[in-house]
Amino acid sequence: MSGSAKGYVPPPIPFNPISKYEEYTEIEGVTLFELHGKPRTAETDPTVMKTLSTKVLDSELRCPICLMYLKNTHIVMLCLHRFCGDCIQKSIRIGKKECPSCRIHLPSRRSLRPDPNFDALIVTLYGDLDKLEENEAKEAEEINKRVNVNNALTNSQALGIAQQHAKRRLHKVTYPQASPRGGSTTASAGGQSAGQKRARSSSGGGARKKDAVNLVSFVLRKHPKEGSVGALDREYIRTSSELK
Repeated sequence: MSGSAKGYVPPPIPFNPISKYEEYTEIEGVTLFELHGKPRTAETDPTVMKTLSTKVLDSELRCPICLMYLKNTHIVMLCLHRFCGDCIQKSIRIGKKECPSCRIHLPSRRSLRPDPNFDALIVTLYGDLDKLEENEAKEAEEINKRVNVNNALTNSQALGIAQQHAKRRLHKVTYPQASPRGGSTTASAGGQSAGQKRARSSSGGGARKKDAVNLVSFVLRKHPKEGSVGALDREYIRTSSELK
C-alpha cells in the first residue's frame, strides 16, 4: 500500500439537513423518527379523563385585540380567526380592512360570522365571565402589591412631595416684627420686611424701564448708487443715547 493511501482520511458524513438533531441520513428526505417511529395507540376507554389547567387554553379563548375573554364571538371566514364581535367590527370600521392576526384582506363585515357554539364553550368552562375578570383583576392587584411594583412609585412620589414641603417651610420661616406704628410686620429669615422687598422690586423695575427708553434702534443701508462698498453683515443696530 502506498504512503498516500495510508494517510487518507475519509470526509465526515454530513448530518441530515431536515432534522433538528445531529443524526445521519439513512434515506434522503426522511428523518430517523419518521423512518423508525411507531404510531401512538388511540385511547378508546371512555372513562379515561385528563385534567388540564384553564391557563393552557387562555391563548385560544382570548381576543387578540382586547386581550379579554371572547364575548359575542365572531369568526373570520377567510382565515378562521376569532375575535370579539365589537372588537373586530370596530377594527374594520375604523382601522384597516384586514384581519388583525394574519393581515388577510377583509372586504367588509360580511366576511364575519357569529360563533355561538364557541361562546357556549367558554361559558361552560368559566361560567360568569364578568365575575371571572373581576377576580383576575383583584389577583393582579395583589400580586403588584406583593412585588411592590406600583407601591414603589406611589410611595416615592408621596415622600418627594413631603420633603419639598419641609424644605419650603425651612426657607420661608416668618416671625413677627414690631413696626413703628405699634403693629407687627412679617419679616423673612434674612431680616427684610415686605415693604423693603417691594421698594427694591419697584426700583429695579424703574431702572429697567429707563434703560429701555434710552435705547435707540436704527438701520444702516447702502446707497443705491454706491458700488465700492459691499453688503453689511448686520444692518440693524441698537445702542444707547447716553454713549458719547
